[in-house]
Amino acid sequence: MAGKVTIKFGQILYAEDDITYQMTTPRILARIGFEVKVVGNGQLAVDAFKENSRYASVLLDNQMPILTGLEAARRILEQKTVDIVLFTSDEKKDVCEKIDDLGIRYLQKPSSESGFRILYASLLERR
Repeated sequence: MAGKVTIKFGQILYAEDDITYQMTTPRILARIGFEVKVVGNGQLAVDAFKENSRYASVLLDNQMPILTGLEAARRILEQKTVDIVLFTSDEKKDVCEKIDDLGIRYLQKPSSESGFRILYASLLERR
């Protein structure tokens, strides 16, 4: 990849209950320059966002304990408009209407580094 990639906005809040994804996804995001705060369920994501609403994006698994990703997205958006991505193994057709209603984005699990680069292209800035 030609050119230097720098971050315009640096931190992503990531809610995931699967330990494998909790370890691998932040590594991928760190390779492209993001800092990642990981929490283990949707309620913790809502609480973390309440404490610090300056995240560049919120990345949410959908099938989590306590609050699903979609419910966490609703509650976060009640606080402030922010980029939210439902990062889930759910089929898009199963959650499409709810995603559209909330105005959030979708990324199918698993995803590669290039998938995240495309997803977060608007947060990356070339020099």
